[in-house]
Amino acid sequence: MNFWRNFNLKALFLGPAIYFYRGMVPQGALMLTFSCLCWLGAILQWHNQLFYVSYILIALPFLVCAFKADADYASYRQKNANYNPEAPVEYYSVSLFRLVFCSILSGGFYDIYWSYRQWHAVKLCQHARISPFLRSLNNLLFIYPLFNQIYRSAAKLRYLPRFPAGLAAMTYIFINLAQEPKNYDSLSSGEAAILAGILIASALSLIPAQKAVNFNNARLNNGELKFSPIRWYEVLFILIGLSLMLTYFWANQFLYN
Repeated sequence: MNFWRNFNLKALFLGPAIYFYRGMVPQGALMLTFSCLCWLGAILQWHNQLFYVSYILIALPFLVCAFKADADYASYRQKNANYNPEAPVEYYSVSLFRLVFCSILSGGFYDIYWSYRQWHAVKLCQHARISPFLRSLNNLLFIYPLFNQIYRSAAKLRYLPRFPAGLAAMTYIFINLAQEPKNYDSLSSGEAAILAGILIASALSLIPAQKAVNFNNARLNNGELKFSPIRWYEVLFILIGLSLMLTYFWANQFLYN
């Protein structure tokens, strides 16, 4: 009887999708990877005419999910017992000039650091089980959830934005996905100007979110806005981005021409 206690009929049919449905994204990604490996093995065994092995490999991920889903969800709920999505968050606050200047000077590399500090604030204040490091590395994928999180926090304090979170985030994404010159071996002055324009526009598109952050933090501190001090690792991020940008243009001018 204990063997069937954790059996979930819904998970038997949904497979790894049950994890995503319940909000367990890391566990779901792991189970989906396991499923893909099993299905790949099923295809190989099918070509070898081992049909019964293929059937087992196809069904195995669904059986595993059926027996593991409830136990994993109980563990997930226990680990997230302190999570409070309504808790106020004091984000990483900098001046608009500092944000734009650092983003342009680092060739956009500073955006990763900025995103990390914002997600770290969310994790710290709301006890959210997220990885600020991974989310900042995948900045384009998580920039909309970040903007949305920031705007929702500011909205609770009566912030009235000029640009919706979705529009601001999509602007940032589209600018960073803008078509770059195809011939990197001979970057013309016009193409360099386009790249510079994209870099400046990308930095400016962060302003709406930073305005919401500064409003939110000022309200949480009784109207007093305190900017975060400059840390050595912040300067290091800027120097790394600046070095990469200068190396690219140096290589284009002196190695390929």
